[in-house]
Amino acid sequence: DYYLGKQQKFLKVKEEEPDDNVILNVVRMVVDRTVNFLYPQVPEFYTIDGQTVTESPSLQWVYDMFIFNGGLSFFHKAMIIGMLSGHVYVRIVPPNTAIGEVYPKLVPLSPKNVQTYWRSGDFNEVLWHEVSWKSGDVQYVIDFINNGGSWSIRQYKYEKGWELMPEKSGEWDSPYSPIV
Repeated sequence: DYYLGKQQKFLKVKEEEPDDNVILNVVRMVVDRTVNFLYPQVPEFYTIDGQTVTESPSLQWVYDMFIFNGGLSFFHKAMIIGMLSGHVYVRIVPPNTAIGEVYPKLVPLSPKNVQTYWRSGDFNEVLWHEVSWKSGDVQYVIDFINNGGSWSIRQYKYEKGWELMPEKSGEWDSPYSPIV
């Protein structure tokens, strides 16, 4: 709330009198300046052996995917979320090839809606992520479950009881999580 300027007024204001409260949104200034300091320009992409975007087709693909997802503004958005909450979660959504998409979409998630579960005593092994939110009277949950070499994605909704949404569920055929 402070970042958005919703700050307490400490001076009482009487009816029909001017409001002498002066509020400087220092939180927003500090966050915005820090983000701009960390990412003043688009980062340069290099391979391990020093190839640049113009020399490596796979690196060109990574750069194009970065631009497709908003480039520097994506980093700024994710960094602001991280600075205000202490965590950054991004969901990788596969491209919708039916409409001609080539690149996955990177979606910054609100850390208030994400819960991560690790193996007891081993924070390097994520067992699953749970993303939950509410829309109107309906509650939704997506579980991203680590199967060891792939991930299962299960979406549920709750209206009068929990119900699996098969059309929104599926498999992620990668050892890497779709939530990073």
